[in-house]
Amino acid sequence: MTKKKLDSSVDRLVEVGVQQAKTANQIQTRLTKALATRAAVDEEINGLRNVLQGHQLAAQAVLAQLQED
Repeated sequence: MTKKKLDSSVDRLVEVGVQQAKTANQIQTRLTKALATRAAVDEEINGLRNVLQGHQLAAQAVLAQLQED
């Protein structure tokens, strides 16, 4: 292999490595955002679940009161 071909191959490998690093960073950024979004969704779901449980307890209390009357 001539020096020119070798240099060209090395340059190409460096370009590929740079692109791989950029892609890895993009993937990491997207995964971080997805995890943050997932955490926010989970938090919202838990909050709604707590509200619904509160309504259920209130409804049970009203039903118990009606059954006493």
